[in-house]
Amino acid sequence: DRPTMTSPLDSCMSANRVVKFPCSIVDLPTPCLVVDLDVVEANCTSMIQRAATAGVALRPHVKTHKIPEIAAMQVGGDKSKGIVASTLAEVRFFASHLYTDITYSVPIS
Repeated sequence: DRPTMTSPLDSCMSANRVVKFPCSIVDLPTPCLVVDLDVVEANCTSMIQRAATAGVALRPHVKTHKIPEIAAMQVGGDKSKGIVASTLAEVRFFASHLYTDITYSVPIS
């Protein structure tokens, strides 16, 4: 039994190879990010609600996923709400996707 991957898209292309959805997990190009979108959305909603209940501003970090659509879920769709990036490349990337409140955070030793 192999899990079947589905997508809101009909297909994706990687390295000139088109994969039609739904497909077997072995057909996906690698590396490949696979997430359960319902779980990601629920976790983001829960995080936003917990911060609101606590009366604190939420400023999620984007270094792990580096995906504007997931960042949008983390800020409830409001790109003027703050995010945190770890590299200047991430800052530039998210700014190019119209995020306007980006904290550049790096460790200082």
